[in-house]
Formats: sequence, C-alpha cells, structure tokens
Amino acid sequence: MFKWVHISDLHFYNSKRDDVKKMKTELPKELSKLEDIDALFITGDFRFAKEYNSSDKEEIIKYIKKLAKTLKIDTQKVFCVPGNHDLDRGKVRQAVIQSLRDVNGYSPQEGYLDKEVLDNLKKDFSFFKDIEIELHGKSDFFDGDDIHVVKDLGKCNLIMLNTALTAGNDEDRGYLYLGSSYIEKAISQIDLKKPTIMIGHHGCSFLNRDENKYIQNKFKEANINLYLCGHEHALMDENVWDGVRQYTAGCIWNDEDEMTKAGYYVGTLSDENHLEIEAFHWITESSKWWTHPVNCSSIDLSAQCPKKDLTDRTEYDMENEDIVHLSEVISTYSNIPMKKYEFTLNGHTLLGGLGKDGIKYYWIKNGNRVESIAFNTRTCYPHHDLKTRAEDAEISSYTTSVSFGCVLSASGQQCRFCETGSSDFKALLTSEEIALQNIFMALYDADCPSFPEVRKHEREFAFMGQGEPGYNYPAVRRAIQLTDIAMEAINQKIHRYIISTCGIADFVPLLISDIKTGAFKNKVTLHYSLHAIDDTRKIIMPIDNQYNYKEFIELCKELYEVSNEKIGVGIMMFQSFVPVKKHNDSEISPITLDVKTLKNILSKLDPNIFRIDLCDFNAAPTVTAERGEFKNETARKLLKVALDQGFEAKTFSSFGIDKKAGCGMLKSEYYDATEDGEKTLDYLEKAYELLHYSIQKLKEENNN
Repeated sequence: MFKWVHISDLHFYNSKRDDVKKMKTELPKELSKLEDIDALFITGDFRFAKEYNSSDKEEIIKYIKKLAKTLKIDTQKVFCVPGNHDLDRGKVRQAVIQSLRDVNGYSPQEGYLDKEVLDNLKKDFSFFKDIEIELHGKSDFFDGDDIHVVKDLGKCNLIMLNTALTAGNDEDRGYLYLGSSYIEKAISQIDLKKPTIMIGHHGCSFLNRDENKYIQNKFKEANINLYLCGHEHALMDENVWDGVRQYTAGCIWNDEDEMTKAGYYVGTLSDENHLEIEAFHWITESSKWWTHPVNCSSIDLSAQCPKKDLTDRTEYDMENEDIVHLSEVISTYSNIPMKKYEFTLNGHTLLGGLGKDGIKYYWIKNGNRVESIAFNTRTCYPHHDLKTRAEDAEISSYTTSVSFGCVLSASGQQCRFCETGSSDFKALLTSEEIALQNIFMALYDADCPSFPEVRKHEREFAFMGQGEPGYNYPAVRRAIQLTDIAMEAINQKIHRYIISTCGIADFVPLLISDIKTGAFKNKVTLHYSLHAIDDTRKIIMPIDNQYNYKEFIELCKELYEVSNEKIGVGIMMFQSFVPVKKHNDSEISPITLDVKTLKNILSKLDPNIFRIDLCDFNAAPTVTAERGEFKNETARKLLKVALDQGFEAKTFSSFGIDKKAGCGMLKSEYYDATEDGEKTLDYLEKAYELLHYSIQKLKEENNN
C-alpha cells in the first residue's frame, strides 16, 4: 500500500575521511535499485553542529534532491524532522530549557508551553527552516504556532514530531518534552480509519517519563503503532509506549566508534496493516551497503496494537491462561495453618509512563520500610550487541532487598556513594520476607494487566536492593529455594539469580559448596560491586580495608570453575565525584572514571571469568557533595575500552532514576507513592499463600 525509505543522521560537514564520502556516494546508487517508493523520511541531524559551516547547507540540499531524484519522487514527498544538531545552542536556550526542567517549570498534565517560551525555542531552528523552505517552498514546522506537523499521505496519515524542541543539553535522555496538548491536537487532525506512521528524531526513551504516560494513551486510542526515529546511530527495533513498534535508523556517517552503525530502512505497509522492514548497513571494509538480516522484520501491526473500537470501553480480560490456577497449588497444604506476616506492602510508585519501565514497591514491618523493584525489561540503554539486546527485552528483572538499611553502616563501613548506607541499619530480613518480594512481583507480572507482553518473560531475581547479601547469605540461600518452588508451581521460567556484593568473602565458599551439591534448581551467579581499586576503593568503599578486592577476585575464579557462569563486575562511571566529607576525612580529590583508570581496573580482571557492567552513577543527595556532568559520548568510549580488552560489557542505567530507583539511591522513601489497590492487594494475599505452599514443599524435599 505504502512504501518508503527511512534514513537519519546525515551529519554533513567538510569531512576529509574517504569512508564517509564513499558511504554517501554509494547510497544513491543503492537506492536506485528500489521501485515504487512513495516517500523518503529523514529523521533529523542533517549537519554535524560542531564542524558545521554555512557552505554545507547547499551540499545538504543538493544531496537530498539527488536522493529524491534517484527514488523517482518529488521533493514534496521528502518528509523531514529536525534533530538536536539542527538547532543553534546559546545561553538563552540553555536558560529556557533549564527553567522547564526545574520543579514546576512545566506541567505534563497541561502539556502547554507559554508563547514566549515557545518562540524562544523555535527561533534556534533557522538552519532546519531553510532546509524545509528549499525543499517544499515553505516551513511546515516553523510558520505556525504548532509544534508537530500532520500530513495526509492519501493511503495513510503521517505525524511528524519535533522531539528536538527542548533539546540542547549534552545528555537529554528522559528530559525532552513534546507538549501533550500539542500531541493531542495533532492526533485530532488524523483520519482514524487510516493507519498512521509517526516520525521523529529521538526515540521514546529520550522523552520525559511523566509526559509519556499522557501521550501513550493518546497513541493507543488513535491506533498509532509505528514510530520511525534516529539519533542513536544504531539499527534497532523495539516495543515502546504500549503497542508501538519503534524503528531506529542508523546514520549515514561514521565516527570510528564501533558502537556506530551506519544504516537505513526500507519499509512497506500493506492495506491489512502488515509491515515489512528491510534493513541495510554499511560495511567499511568492502565499501558497500549490505542487507542486515538481523534487523529485517515482518510484523502484523494489528496484532502489535489491535485496532480499537473507540466506542467499546469493555475491560480487557486480564486472566493469563498460561498460569496454573493458584487454587490448585495453595490448597495442597491448606490443612496446615498459615503463618501471619507483619511484613506487608505499603504503597508503590510507577516507573515511566503508566509503569512502562516497571514498579517500585514499598514494604513495611514494625515501622521500618524497605523496597523492591520490578523492571519490565532488564536494561534501560539499548545494548550494542543485537543478540544481547533481544535477550534483555524478553527478561523481567527484579531487584530484591535483604535488610532494613545496610548492615555496613552499623560499623561505619558503608559505601560512600550509597543512599541506603546513609540511614541507620535496623535488621536483616528473614528468608521468607526476601522470598515474598520475589514471589509477589513475579506472580503479579505473570498476569500483568497493563503490559501483557511481560507475562511471557523469563524472570531474573537480583539481590541488589537494600542491604549487603553477603552478610545475610543463609537467608538469601533459603529465599532462592523458596522462590524456585513457587515459580515452578505457577509455570514461570527463571533466567537466573544474581547475588550482588561489595566483596564479603566469607559467604563465597558456602555458595561454591551449595552449587556443587545442587542446592539450587536454577543458575545462581555473583555480581561484584568493584567500582575502583587500591586507595580510591578504600575511600569510597571502606569495606575494602577488611575484604580486599584482590582476595575477592581470587575467590571469584574458584566460583567460576564450579558454576561456569561469568561474574558481573560493576564499575560506576564517576565524573568529578566527591563524597560528603566526614569529620576525620582529609581532603578528597575528585574521582573520575577515565580511559586510563578503567584500563588499570580491567588489568586486574580476566575477561574469560568476568563481564563488565559500566553503571551510571546517580547522585544521592544525602551522601554526595558534588559530581560532574556525565556524557553519553564518554560512556561509549569507556565501553569500547572494555570491549577492546575482550570483555563482555555493557553500559547500564537503572530505570526510574527520577523516582529515586537508580543505582545507589535506594532508601525506601516515598516518591509519588500510590496506595495499593484492590487487585494489587489480592495478588499479595495469593503471594502469601504461595509462599506458604513453598515453605511446606521445601520441608518435604529436605526431609526426603
């Protein structure tokens, strides 16, 4: 029905590099092989802002016209949206953006920008406006008061988003505003009987999380289920919002970063809303464009997001038939009295729009509060490795706490960047209280009402919430066994368990023995929070004075020989970080993870035994004196260092940083907490009963 070419991130500038010139030269030749193209979508970043000069504009326009001619379409069929490199940055813009991002600076509920603010933001797009006028004879984006543009393409609708309107900082992920009222106005202009293609520069993860929950429902009601974007310099496709398939085109550029993937898409949408995507990428060694089979896809968008009858508000049947009915399980030991637990839920916070990233749960006992987090998928940042990224998308990850506060704080040995350690230690959690967190979160997700795709996920349980698992290993051990039994009872597949430790050596021989003797039914591995070595580690992690990292690394080697599971090593990407000084502290120099420092850390590790998690450092206000701004470009360089050293590695960022759910920020203080509803409490009661079943079943297994 409708066929298009989607390219992004041309990044024109006077480059001397032959491979970039060759890439751009060969693209029209490759596109000339296509037939029956209806449109060319270019999703922003026409120039490379740092190297741009005014003469590049003519070259850009000439190149776009050449692509259109090659595809046998008029320039009116070339649809462009602006990117963050297509605007001019200045002090006024920085001040306006900062004012919007400040508390009460912008209301996602209202979704409206003051005219003076809007005019200030728009005037920085003069370069892109000139491109529009040259191609179309007018500016669709900047001649009126609207932010976004709607087009009737005959066979389908097109919504063109200006995601770069509030861009301008070096790291915009999670902070960009679309203006929910402007989105609603754009949607009101489309023909709901036709399919809709939506294009923009930034992917969903760059948009403000609070605003996302408002626009998500609007997209669903309008049956919008396809979004094309760029910015990431990688070929990717993923589910975003609720039922929208996002395709991120690569770039037509190369910056010698192996994370960069030059590429483009050719898409075809049928009358039946069936989508065919062909992906192509540039191979520098052969100087040719080749099909990229991993990113080619064929999808029924109607199944991705079923077309809704907007007059039918009948509630969807939430029951998941794949779950064994709990009544059959919990009745097994109904003759044995069930223990009454004081450990119970006490509210929750949604992470991302409508909880698209997950849910942070608060638990309480005797006035003490602890938290656990259910993440819908395993990582926030798209992984450079396509296989790993696909695996992450099919795994729900659960962060479980093992104590009220951290036992390290009782002796003044808490990590100096950790929010949990700033509060007083109260008590260790029991094995049943630890297991209950796992059982409840997985049970709820196995029949998840809001995001049905989560029901099919594998479950990964990570003991890396509040507390040091190494000091509570006997309880963690039994909690794993109880969780194993519960998940088997409700037909849920466990991916693995992860025990995260700052290096408590005493429990590792016990773990090794348990793995040898088959104490666990599923994989159990370690995550070692290393973060630094030598004197720097002793400053930020005083526990190193008692448990030196070199000795712990040797223990990890013994564990690997038994488990054959690589040990994850957490290394926080500190940038000019200075912890709050204590009364006996001497002057502390700023701590930064640069390339040299990372290489020194990696030299202590064996890539055959360890994998590397480069973690965002999320400033915890009660423990952090100051820190510098961390850039995505820096993270890419650090990741490349680890990969070049032969390690499996990824950059990792916790979902829900804005809800104080990020690494180092766990303190169990309410943040936009919502009272638990009837359905949530019903699942809690079922979780208690399933825990009771697991306890009795484990007793039987141990007796036998």
